[in-house]
Amino acid sequence: MIILKMTASFGRLENETLEFSPGLNVLSRPNEAGKSTWAAFLIAMLYGVDTTERARQGALPAKTKYKPWSGKPMQGILEVQTDDGRRIRIERSSRGRTPLGEFAAFDMDTGLPMESLTAENCGLTLLGIERSVFVRSAFIHQSGLAVTQDDALERRLSSLVTTGDERASASVAAKLLREQKNKIQHNKTGLLPQALREKEQIETTLAQIHAMHREDLSLAARQDTLTARLKELQTAEQALSAREQEKKRQQLTAAREQAAQAERAYVSAREKTVKYPARERLSSLLRNLQALANETETPLRGEPQPPVCPPVFQGVAADALLTKAQRDGREFDRLTAGKRPSPMPTIVLLITAIIAAIAFGIRRNYIFCAVGVLAALAGGAWALLMRRRIREYEQNMDAAQSILLQYENHSRDEFAVFAAQYREQLLIYEQQKAAYDAALSAQQAHALARAGQQAAILGAVSVFAPDANDAPSALRALERAKTDYDALDRAEQALRVAQSRASALESAFGEMNRSPMPPGNWDDLDAQQIAREKAQLTHELQSVRSRLDESRGRVAAMGDAAAIRARLEELETQIATLQQRYAAIDLAEQTLMAADSELQTRFAPRIASRAGEYFAALTGNRYDRVLLDRELRLSAGQTGEAGVHQLLNLSSGTADQLYLAARLAICDLVLPAHTPLILDDALLSFDDTRLQAALELLARQSKTRQILLFSCHSREQVWLRDHTGSESG
Repeated sequence: MIILKMTASFGRLENETLEFSPGLNVLSRPNEAGKSTWAAFLIAMLYGVDTTERARQGALPAKTKYKPWSGKPMQGILEVQTDDGRRIRIERSSRGRTPLGEFAAFDMDTGLPMESLTAENCGLTLLGIERSVFVRSAFIHQSGLAVTQDDALERRLSSLVTTGDERASASVAAKLLREQKNKIQHNKTGLLPQALREKEQIETTLAQIHAMHREDLSLAARQDTLTARLKELQTAEQALSAREQEKKRQQLTAAREQAAQAERAYVSAREKTVKYPARERLSSLLRNLQALANETETPLRGEPQPPVCPPVFQGVAADALLTKAQRDGREFDRLTAGKRPSPMPTIVLLITAIIAAIAFGIRRNYIFCAVGVLAALAGGAWALLMRRRIREYEQNMDAAQSILLQYENHSRDEFAVFAAQYREQLLIYEQQKAAYDAALSAQQAHALARAGQQAAILGAVSVFAPDANDAPSALRALERAKTDYDALDRAEQALRVAQSRASALESAFGEMNRSPMPPGNWDDLDAQQIAREKAQLTHELQSVRSRLDESRGRVAAMGDAAAIRARLEELETQIATLQQRYAAIDLAEQTLMAADSELQTRFAPRIASRAGEYFAALTGNRYDRVLLDRELRLSAGQTGEAGVHQLLNLSSGTADQLYLAARLAICDLVLPAHTPLILDDALLSFDDTRLQAALELLARQSKTRQILLFSCHSREQVWLRDHTGSESG
């Protein structure tokens, strides 16, 4: 079969397409470009997705791992060409929650559906091998180069040295024989252990039946003894019941007498309270009178006195105080606004007159005389004027000082403050005077009301206590009435208690019919002891009856002893037969494994020989032989050396080359010639020399089968281009 084209919506692939040609195809892709996803997609298209696979440590199932990243359904198309030249188109898409559950196959040349090709047989029909064989042989990836065991692969290997019938497998036959042995001899579920256990159980059952018969006789005798003693205790209980009935009758009689006495006491107490007002009215009178007696009159403080009025504010109303202070302030400002007249002009004029007189005496010029006379006259007139102004100034200063004295020597700026303080004192006095007058009126009204209330209380008390003519005597009368009411409450409570007790006893005891006393002396009976013994005997009797019934039931359930003995003989015969069958199957298994070992030694050399040729080509003849044991474990020997090296002793690259050689040998000898070979980064650990050898080997292989080589390096593609002239071939 040749793969022509793949189109996938699978994992990270979103409707991407790859096309292939016959022979060797090399696809170089970087990491995370989808190489392994394409390889997994090819297997899914051929064999489907295993929906039963579950997540395990370090691995996800394919249905989860390759769910499309885009969120769209998983689907794909695979186009192939069969050996007879037919081109087939395979389509798979998801159905509900089943990935790739829808399957369809068409002949690409005719367009007709291929009914013979189904989702279940697609891979086996096209490749001729089962999925497990394909994965363990033709599907080679770096992390899975090792060859692992599988029943289907074993059948194909066995066919190399037998008739070619792949339906037979030594391991399958051995498995069937082991299943038969387990069916006979398995620890718990095998037929032989079951038969032995049943035999042991039957023998135990027979022994139990005989033991139970003996125990039943002892239990029946104990049952009769317990029944007789219980009858004696029941008679004693009847005597106790009759005695207890008499005690109850006496209790009931005493309770009824107590109720009658309580009723008489209640009637007597009620007669004392007939003359009193109602309880609520009496309590109200008592509370009110006690409150009046306990009430104390709070004395009033002395009447407030008005503040001393400053002389400046005599006769001035409170609302006009600030106006007067402002007016006096303006007057004070007017009086103090002028300045004291200066004598300097008079002095200057007198000096001028003197100078003019001197000048006249010297010069005898009348001009100086006239000037001096004028200056003297002017100085005298100015002096008279100055004297009058000084007198007016001093009068103003005296008036201003008088104003300051009226304001008690406060400064001009404090006139308004002085007036405001006095006005505040007046207001406080008026408030205190109003409060005093109101308190005095309230005290007088309260005293009048208190006297009226006390008179009303005395009038009410005088109805039932005519001698109560003042508050103390009325208070004593009210307290006596309250005491009588309290006595009535106690009598009523005692009556209710006595009646309730009598009623409760009547309800509890019911009709007090006399019970006959059984004959005998019952003076020393202890009810508690009888009850304990009766309970103990009853419990023991129930246990004995239960054990007896259970024993009889078990005996009946075990069946007839004769039938059980017959079953025991039958089991002994069956056990002997099973032991003989087990011995025969064990001998057959040993013979089969010996034959299988012989077959393994016959096909292993053929695979090892072919793998040795490939391994020598891959390593440049450094190794010339390969050994393969029955578990498909590999070892190799170097050229010229006698010994062999286990796989673990080889380098990782050499081990991968040995695995590849074994895989190619198995493909040559086991798989059909048309089965494609898939390599996913399988040559990653090869150095350049061995890589070239591997590519030459694969190129030769590609002449008979298609090979798809996925790689994260470009060196494989470079080699292919250099040797074939194409990027892929």
